[in-house]
Amino acid sequence: MFLALQTGKLYLRLCLWRIIQGPYQLTHPSLQIITGSNLRRSSAAALVLCLTLFCAGASAAIRVEIEGLPARLEANARAYLTLIERARRITEDDERISASTVRRLYARATEEIKLSLQPFGYYNSVIKGRLEELPGTAPDGNPDFLAHFSIDPGPQTHFRQVSFDVLGSAAELPEIKSIRKVQGIASGQPLSHAAYDDLKAQMLKLLYRAGYLDAGFSTAELKVYTDIDVADVRLVLDGGEPYFFGPVTIEQDILDPAFVDRYVKIHSGEPFNTERLIDLQLSLSESAYFAGIAIDVLREEAIDYHIPVVLRPEPGKARRYTTSLGFGTDTGVRAGVGLEVRRLNRLGHQFETNLQGSSRQTAFGAEYRLPIYEVDADHLAFFVNIEDDEVADADTSEISIGARLENSWWIFRRQLYVRLRRESFSFGNEPSERATLLTPGFQLSYQTADDLTYTRKGFSASLDVHGGIKSLVTDTTFLQSRLSARAVLPMASRTRLLLRGEIGATNTSNFDELPPSERFYTGGDRSVRGYAYESLTPIDDNGNEVGGRYLSNGSIEVDYLVKGDLGLAAFYDMGNATSDLQADFKTAIGIGLRYRTQIGMIRIDLAHPLDDDDTNIRLHLTVGPDI
Repeated sequence: MFLALQTGKLYLRLCLWRIIQGPYQLTHPSLQIITGSNLRRSSAAALVLCLTLFCAGASAAIRVEIEGLPARLEANARAYLTLIERARRITEDDERISASTVRRLYARATEEIKLSLQPFGYYNSVIKGRLEELPGTAPDGNPDFLAHFSIDPGPQTHFRQVSFDVLGSAAELPEIKSIRKVQGIASGQPLSHAAYDDLKAQMLKLLYRAGYLDAGFSTAELKVYTDIDVADVRLVLDGGEPYFFGPVTIEQDILDPAFVDRYVKIHSGEPFNTERLIDLQLSLSESAYFAGIAIDVLREEAIDYHIPVVLRPEPGKARRYTTSLGFGTDTGVRAGVGLEVRRLNRLGHQFETNLQGSSRQTAFGAEYRLPIYEVDADHLAFFVNIEDDEVADADTSEISIGARLENSWWIFRRQLYVRLRRESFSFGNEPSERATLLTPGFQLSYQTADDLTYTRKGFSASLDVHGGIKSLVTDTTFLQSRLSARAVLPMASRTRLLLRGEIGATNTSNFDELPPSERFYTGGDRSVRGYAYESLTPIDDNGNEVGGRYLSNGSIEVDYLVKGDLGLAAFYDMGNATSDLQADFKTAIGIGLRYRTQIGMIRIDLAHPLDDDDTNIRLHLTVGPDI
């Protein structure tokens, strides 16, 4: 009985035209199909058939074949067919239905297929079908069936007369004038219900964005003449009066009102646009000062079509504590703890501190941030860092203080900074040395991606330039620059090409006086796989890895999602850190296992170095975004 009820429900959906089932449906109340006699449907007959289906038993299996249609049309036909739906459910649930129900569903299939072709402009299709009982029977004595349909879609209907008008002042909007040139719905083009829907949606969206909140179609007609295969469109959009933003206020008492008002970039008198309000809501939410944010659009209090808006944010947590635990083949086990104070005062100042440790590095950092300029994106920060690190053969300890200004500049994120660093270091068993450097610098970064956690198409780049001049607080004069870039390109639906490159150079006449933190090293998980972490670097007469003046490395990788989130990869890496401009690239090849997660890709790589006879295979493990 359960199966019969489900069959009846499916057919009831069909009787209601199955409006929301597929991507291309007959969705227009104004649609008129004009033939020699208007199309009529018998509600009584539909009801009788539905009741019959409710009374059916369960016992047979169905297979459906369709020929004669292009892939797009066939896909929509299959989405319409109740036979297909029942066959799918039978396969999933390991069930069967009665032979009489199969025959009744088959009898309905021709009409369903005709309906499925109409959104594409095919109103005179010819369908030939047959229902075959397959050899052999089920244990209950009911046969299995093959339903075969041979379809000629017939001539495609084309638009004949297309007219759309906008009433009122909205007709003068430049966007409305340009939409008249929209592709896909012009005289002579094939009829597409999707294009018709898109045009109406675009026109309404443009008017809503311009503040015409009462806009609506006074006329929306799509007339199809099936005897001559043409269709006429008549659209009349009444824009009504435009609305504007009135005063926009934020009601809260945790921060200074003058500071919070700097988040509001909407001015009274601008065309009302809900997307602008959503942007403001997101900006406040991402500030970490606030949590949920309610928006009241007081349309009933509008004066001269100017609408007041009130935002009521809830305070976010004033403090956030963090812990982290991870593992990388370069660094071993990593752990960290942190504290973020999101509101130090009513001016929005913030404080953050972190302590991190691994087998190679221990680091403590603290930062005090002040929002400036565009308070949702720009800030001035003062910082202090204390760090002990192993860099190749060098042991280093440093303490640094500095300031950083971060803001948007053109298409980039820009950092202007100055850092005073005191660093103690030694190579191998050599005596310890010290270096003091005052280094001003700047960094430009750019990033674009369709999805940051699993990028199909994206690009990122970063340029850092800094240096120092020998003085009382700087031991040597130098200038260093470093440029890196990553790109992800789609190759097929489940295949990507990943490219990475990095170059760096140091200009100085006293390279030996630079500490390890200002020298180049490469090799490891995120540079040249197949080699140990930071092992590619010049070696001095005592066999110590002392770092290079120049850096270059790159990678070419192809990955493929085999099934679900599980994938495979193959890659070729090359690079080195050198003391001169002669390229002495070390190369490696490898394969990897990939698993897509919400925090980025988990990568397990096996890499073989092509220029190191002592090492055959090296394992690398990394987690994170691709760009």
